[in-house]
Amino acid sequence: MNSRIFLFFLSLRIVSVSCFFLPAFIPFGSARAEGGGFEAAVVPSVDTFFHERWRFTITESMPRVSRTDRVVRGQTFIPYVLMKGYRRTDDGRIDLSYDIRVVKPDGAALLVRQNVPAVQSRIERDDLVLLSANNLRLAFQPRDAAGRYAVEITVRDAIGQTVASDRSFIELADEMSGTAPIDDLKDLGNWMQSYYEDPHPEQINSVFFKFVKLSEPQDDAGFITPITFFVELYKANRHLLPELAALYPDEGGKNRFYILHVLYLTGAITHEFEQSLDSSGKGVLEKLRGTRWPDPYDGIEQPFELDMLWSGFFATGSFRPIAVLVRQLEGVSDRGELEKFQQHPKRDEIDGAPAMRDVHYRAAKWSIGANAAHHRLVREYCRFLLAHGKLSAAAKQELSEALQPPKSELQSTDLQ
Repeated sequence: MNSRIFLFFLSLRIVSVSCFFLPAFIPFGSARAEGGGFEAAVVPSVDTFFHERWRFTITESMPRVSRTDRVVRGQTFIPYVLMKGYRRTDDGRIDLSYDIRVVKPDGAALLVRQNVPAVQSRIERDDLVLLSANNLRLAFQPRDAAGRYAVEITVRDAIGQTVASDRSFIELADEMSGTAPIDDLKDLGNWMQSYYEDPHPEQINSVFFKFVKLSEPQDDAGFITPITFFVELYKANRHLLPELAALYPDEGGKNRFYILHVLYLTGAITHEFEQSLDSSGKGVLEKLRGTRWPDPYDGIEQPFELDMLWSGFFATGSFRPIAVLVRQLEGVSDRGELEKFQQHPKRDEIDGAPAMRDVHYRAAKWSIGANAAHHRLVREYCRFLLAHGKLSAAAKQELSEALQPPKSELQSTDLQ
């Protein structure tokens, strides 16, 4: 294998086999088939969470994948492989595999992978579009030449004895930059809440500094929620972190403070970078290392950690934050504990944990309903959890209610 492309596999199962093909999103019209109507398509994308939208949605409409036509060195992209028109055995088994080549601008092969397992399983129908269970994560290295690269696939249907092929192109650029029309906090909020639908990594650094400029001093909870959004963005786009670190010396104190948080929380602090810090920067870094950063995936302790989960969702479109939010609905068993706590004459002498679980349950239910009303993907993930999630009957009832049109605003959940 030519070592000029970093390569590793996504070990995924068959995802969303209940979805139908929508030509507006997946360009099967460009694919070439050899007999039997078997078709394949390859769609390069920087959306590294598309497989989750495919797997965890159950409606008969195709999740949208953003096609990428340009990347820079070190930037991860995934050539998603999709197939339809395959054959099944009498017991429903299918056997699909593919070869993939990345071809340099001069026509030489940069990467060749053969016999990658695509889908080898039993399915109930043969009219479904399938996403390969294994899709390669690729990133060009610094010495790769700029120019137009071809991504070619050949997919084999072992049951139907047919072959289909497709080709897409992606340009390797020396550099990319972009910005977004953000003038105020409203613009920033709109950009943050829609980013996962159509990712533009080239805008992240610019928008990050606009966010810092617009930010006002806040308490810990008010700071942690928005910075979490950018931390998740940078985790998904690690090729941007060296550039962010390189900007640090020329920035002012406020910008440096935010940059240090992002670099630390993404694990991007190098020894060389740390040695270059002045006493102020080293002081911030020392304080960060001595502070336990909230982790909502390790158990919700404070209500603002629910907002951290929403930040993670809006940055990536990932299923995991929604699953954790929905899990808080199990707190319905503690419904009413907040009022009991507030009315108790000796609060200091009783366990406040049931009241806090009640707070988390109420906040989660309201936020799920409010966001599901405006974000289709939230609704789709919740419907998947209703159908397949390991939830109690009571929690499923709460989730079903949350997905109904909201009727009232969340009441105060202050424990004071």
